[in-house]
Amino acid sequence: MSASIFGDESSGDGNRVCCCAMHWLYPCDDASITLKAAVNFAHGRGLVVNAGENVFAVTCQLWGMLTGELIRLGMNPQSALTAMSVLSSLTLTTVILWGFSGRIWAGVMAIAILWTNPVFVHCVRNGMETPLFAAVILGACLAAGRGKFWVACLLAGLAVWVRFDGLILIAVLFPYSIYKSRSVKTIWAGALLLVCYAAFTWIAYGSPIPTSVAAKAGFGSFRFAGSIVTAKAFLLAFGGWFWDYAHNLTPHWLLIPFIVLGMMKADSKYTPLVLFAWVYMAAYIFAGRGYAINFPWYFVPPVVALTVPASAWIADKLPMKRSTPVLAAVVWIAAVAHPLMQAWDHDMLRYENREGLYEEAMVKLNRILPPKAVVAGHEIGTIAFYSREDIYILDTFGIARPDAGGVDAETVFKMHQPDAIITREAFHDIDMAQKLFPGQYRWRNKQGVVVGLRVKDK
Repeated sequence: MSASIFGDESSGDGNRVCCCAMHWLYPCDDASITLKAAVNFAHGRGLVVNAGENVFAVTCQLWGMLTGELIRLGMNPQSALTAMSVLSSLTLTTVILWGFSGRIWAGVMAIAILWTNPVFVHCVRNGMETPLFAAVILGACLAAGRGKFWVACLLAGLAVWVRFDGLILIAVLFPYSIYKSRSVKTIWAGALLLVCYAAFTWIAYGSPIPTSVAAKAGFGSFRFAGSIVTAKAFLLAFGGWFWDYAHNLTPHWLLIPFIVLGMMKADSKYTPLVLFAWVYMAAYIFAGRGYAINFPWYFVPPVVALTVPASAWIADKLPMKRSTPVLAAVVWIAAVAHPLMQAWDHDMLRYENREGLYEEAMVKLNRILPPKAVVAGHEIGTIAFYSREDIYILDTFGIARPDAGGVDAETVFKMHQPDAIITREAFHDIDMAQKLFPGQYRWRNKQGVVVGLRVKDK
């Protein structure tokens, strides 16, 4: 393979067009999968990764459709995703202020705490639907706490359209609303949205369960260690620290006691938020699959939910004059001192650079691969987004394959015999290709990202 697959070896920056074009965002692999599907949706090919293959790979249907509609209206995909992120963030901020109507100071405190949490900010800036999902969760729980149960259930039904894990919100608010209102009628609007979701996904994809959920559910089995590491990840998210994504100490660790007090002493109108947070965390912890820690956005909803009662408790116990220095210290340390401690350190930069290398390799493969070529990868988001329309993207992990969870990657390799492979040293794609097709690929490695180009059959 020519060294030109990766261009100038000395550049080392991956030339991340997507990131540079947006500034506000640096899309992660999952966000790029949705963005690719949104582009296909905008062109009438469905909310899918590979056109003509109706695979339920996108768990955030509403987010993908709205992004696709903006693209259809003439926006480029990067700008459409940025607009969705900004508008959703403004919506979330508005919902928080609405939740504290008459107590603006507590609302400002909640917004400041949330928007200085590096884990939350990371999940917003990587192009995920996190701010929209958080806004719907907060809106639903706050409505339930105010006795507006049909509104709460309507938003709970909408949450499933935003993210598949919105089912947890339904599991909390439907029974809560029935119990409090003494009427089943309060859930009809949300139940209708849930039925529509099930019907739509069944017709569009042949199943209401996303292939990504099936693939990840099949990744390992229940283990006590998995539960422990997942519980630890939730705690880290509250403290603004999350493995490779947000490092070092943050002032948010000091807020954890207030979060605990906010849960224990919460006003009854915040009970739905506390219930949701506990049920959500329990669902992931007792699943016993530590694989979830690879996706920081899984751990954000409880952080958002419990920030509200914590802020309310602080505002109640500390007069404005006393709480002003507390809030100012949180904002200053998070906004000034924390970046100086390199919160987004070399691991985060390496992550962004890796996506740039995926992009660079795919853009150059577009020029040399034959029509209807097959490109395989374990992390397909950026690869799929920058691929030619006629190129088939083979997902070796299984998220975007019609046989997700049913056929192993080795069998898939044999079936498709990919023309090129874009992967990482950490994955088994290279060993698998060399085992099945010995001597048929030439490899190029740059900073851990490996490209294999099939040169001949033997």
